[in-house]
Amino acid sequence: MANPATPKRTTRLTDPRTIRALAHEVRQALVIELGRGREFTATEVAKELGISPSAMSYHLRLLEKYGLAERADPSADARERHWRGTFDALILSPEDAEGTLDESAALAHLEIFQAAIRQSVTTAIGLADQDGDNAGITIARSQLRLSPAEMEELTERTRQLWEEFEQRPATDDEPRMAVDLFSLTVPQENPAPGTPSN
Repeated sequence: MANPATPKRTTRLTDPRTIRALAHEVRQALVIELGRGREFTATEVAKELGISPSAMSYHLRLLEKYGLAERADPSADARERHWRGTFDALILSPEDAEGTLDESAALAHLEIFQAAIRQSVTTAIGLADQDGDNAGITIARSQLRLSPAEMEELTERTRQLWEEFEQRPATDDEPRMAVDLFSLTVPQENPAPGTPSN
């Protein structure tokens, strides 16, 4: 997890080829773990995900090619080399330079998002099993009628709220825990000219 005193590294991916490359289930799991600030060897994470170390090395090198992973100590022996992520937050935008939506990239984006949510919920359920308490999972859905400008404002204000809590100084009054947050804003129709926003 990123240190609150360290500037947050936000990576925005817009290249459809890169987004499609992340659709593989192993690379999805790696992106989730790297985004949590973990460092690990190919052997360690291969055992967790049930594949061979050589196959895991391939996936890590591919993420390195796309600038999402790096070698923590390049001089270390290849079998014991630790890998880490180059980002704290990853934003995937499946649009090209002209703003045109790439359908295959958008579907790959959805697969990555679903995998991240599934992993987070599975982890929370495991915590509930350990202490007998409920998992504290909150899932909410709402549909609003917004103008494009209002949708952009909502997205920005949500991001600012997240950052406010992230930068809030820790106190000894109450223990902290890692909490995953997900945001998905998806238009369901094109705005009709002259139609009121609300």
